Amino acid sequence: MVYDPVEARRILVNAGYPEGEEAFILKFIANSLSLDFIDMASMVKEYWADIGVTLTMETMEPTAYTRLLWGSGEA
Repeated sequence: MVYDPVEARRILVNAGYPEGEEAFILKFIANSLSLDFIDMASMVKEYWADIGVTLTMETMEPTAYTRLLWGSGEA
């Protein structure tokens, strides 16, 4: 894939997100010990901002993060 914020913004406009307005907000949640993922999200946050999308980031301690992903294990 090629990084093309102009084309990405065009796609958002065609999908009904008005030009010049914030398209939507994405929330990135990472395990607080996953430093590589946190660094990557910081970089990707800038790419999303280039096309009007806000990316928020939250870190969680490992046990809480695992519980969020997989639940408590109870059926």
